Amino acid sequence: MARPRVRADWRTRRAEASEIGSTLGKPHQHHFEGGSDDVETLLLRVRALAAGQQHAEARQLCARAVELAPSNVGARYVLAVLCGSNNDADAAERHYRAVLAACPEHAAAACNLGQTLIARGADDEGVALLRRATTLRPTLAEAHC
Repeated sequence: MARPRVRADWRTRRAEASEIGSTLGKPHQHHFEGGSDDVETLLLRVRALAAGQQHAEARQLCARAVELAPSNVGARYVLAVLCGSNNDADAAERHYRAVLAACPEHAAAACNLGQTLIARGADDEGVALLRRATTLRPTLAEAHC
C-alpha cells in the first residue's frame, strides 16, 4: 500500500498560508496588512514572508522587531538566519554573536555561527563553535553529517 504524500500536502498548505495570513481569516488579517509595532505580530509576518521566499522583506520586518525588542533572542536569531540567507555574512555573524552573548546555550546559533566562520576562513573558531553546538545539542551532529 502506498504511503500518502503528507509532506507535499503540508508544503502546499504552508505556501497558501504565507499569502498575508490568509488562513487566519478576516478578523486577524489586519495584523498582516498594517504597520503594527507589536513584536509578536511582526514576527508572525516575518515567518509568513520567509515561508513565501520573500527573505528581503522578512529581513526588514525582523530588523524592526529587533529594534523594538533588542533583548528578544528569538527575533535576533531569526534576523541572523535571514541575513545569512541574503548573503550578508557580516550582519549574520554580528547577530549570531549577539544571540550567543545573551544566551550562551543557544546551540543553533553556535552551529550557524560556526558554519559562517568556516565559510569565511576562520576555521579554528568555527570548529570550536560547532563542537560547542554539538555538546549543547548532540542531535545537531547527526543533522549536519
